[in-house]
Amino acid sequence: MRSDPFEARAEVKPILRVSILLISFVALGLRFIHLEADFPPGINWSGDLYTDEGWYSNNAIARHLTGRWTIEGDFNPIVTLPVFNVTQAAAFSVLGLSLTTARITEVIFSILVCVFAYLLVARLGGPLPGLVTLLLLSTNFTLFAFSRLAILDLPMTALTLMSFLLATSRRWTWTVNVSVASFAFCLAALTKTTALFGLPSLVYLIWTSQPTLRKGLLAACVCLASIALLLGAYYVAASVVFPEAVSMFVSTEFLPRLEWTLPAVVWALGRTVWHGMVLDRIAYPLALVFLPLFILTSEQARRNRLVIALAGWLAVSFVALGVRGYLPPRYYLPLSVPVVSLFGLMIVHAYRKLRPLPWSYAPLVLLAGIVAGHLFSIARYLSSPEFTFVEMASDVRRRIESGGADDLLIGNMANSISLATGVP
Repeated sequence: MRSDPFEARAEVKPILRVSILLISFVALGLRFIHLEADFPPGINWSGDLYTDEGWYSNNAIARHLTGRWTIEGDFNPIVTLPVFNVTQAAAFSVLGLSLTTARITEVIFSILVCVFAYLLVARLGGPLPGLVTLLLLSTNFTLFAFSRLAILDLPMTALTLMSFLLATSRRWTWTVNVSVASFAFCLAALTKTTALFGLPSLVYLIWTSQPTLRKGLLAACVCLASIALLLGAYYVAASVVFPEAVSMFVSTEFLPRLEWTLPAVVWALGRTVWHGMVLDRIAYPLALVFLPLFILTSEQARRNRLVIALAGWLAVSFVALGVRGYLPPRYYLPLSVPVVSLFGLMIVHAYRKLRPLPWSYAPLVLLAGIVAGHLFSIARYLSSPEFTFVEMASDVRRRIESGGADDLLIGNMANSISLATGVP
C-alpha cells in the first residue's frame, strides 16, 4: 500500500547539501545564545510569556526546591501532563534550577523538531525536500523565538514527529512499529493534548505502511486501541488519585468555546487561518494558497502519503483550533511542520517542473529570500538582547531577602519568577 516516491530521488549535489546543513546547524546553534533574554517584541499577543514557563514547570520546580512533586492548592500539571515536568526535573537535577536550564530543555526539543521533520520528509518525499524543510524550520524566526521559551508546544511536536517516524520505519515487524509509534504518540499527548490533532495522520501513516489493505486496517485498529487503552488507563488512575486536578483539566481543555451558528463557524475558521500568519508572512500564505492546486494538478502529490498526512494534520488542526476559539501564537508552532514541509515539497516540485527554463530558479530565489529575511531577524535580535524579566525577578528576590519576610511568592507570575530565582 506504500505510495510511490513524490520525486525521483536524484542525488543532491554535495556542495548544496553541505551549504544547507551548515546554515541550518548555525541557526540551530544560535538558539543557545542569550537564553535568558526577553522574548522578541512584535510576535506574541498573549500573556503566556510571563506565566506559562513557570506554570508548566511548576512541579519540577517544587520537586527541586521541596522534594515533593505536588503543591496543595496550586496548579499541578504533572497530574494530567506529566512528560514535560519529568523532563524538566531531570534537567534541574543535572544542571540546577534556573531559567537557562529550563530553556535549554526547550532548545533541545526544538532541534529535535527540525531533525525529525527532516528525516520524515527525506524518507517519504526525497532528500532535497527534506533539506529544504530543515533549512526553513531551523531559520524560521518565530520558531526560533518560541524555541527559547520553556513551554509545551515544541516538546509535544517533537514527540508527535517521533511517532510518525516510528510508524513509517521498516526496521521492525509491523507489530513493533505500531507499538512503539503508539507509545511515542501517548507521550506526545501527555505532554500536551493538542497532539491529538495529529492522530488521524498517524493512523493513516500506519495504515499505508502495510503491504495489504487488510494488514493496514488491522494495524490502524491496533494503533487506535493501544493509544485509547494507554491514555485511558493513565487518566482513570489520575482521576482516582487527583480528581480535582483531572476535573479542572477536562473542563479547561476539552470544552469548546464556539457559538454553533454558520456565521460564527465561518468567522472562527477564517480567524484561525489568518492568525497563522505569525509563522511566516510569505511561506505560510503561499503554502495554503497553492496546496489545493498542488494536489489537484500533481498525481504524485495525490498518491504521496506524506502530502496527505501533512495536509490532514493541518486541516484537523485548523478545525480544532477554530472550535477551541482561543488562539495564542504558541498554538501555531506545531503547524509550522506541515506548513514548512509542504512548502518545501512545492518549492522543489516547481523547480524541477520548470527546468530548464530560465525562470526555473524563481522558486529557489524565493526560498533564499525567505531564509535571508529570517536570518536577519535572528541576528538583529541577538545583537541587542534585553533582560528586563530576569532583572525584575532578581529585584523581587533582593526585596524578599532584605525585608526578612517569608520567602514565598503568590500570583500569576509567581511560578515563572520562582523558576528564575529559586524562591518558592
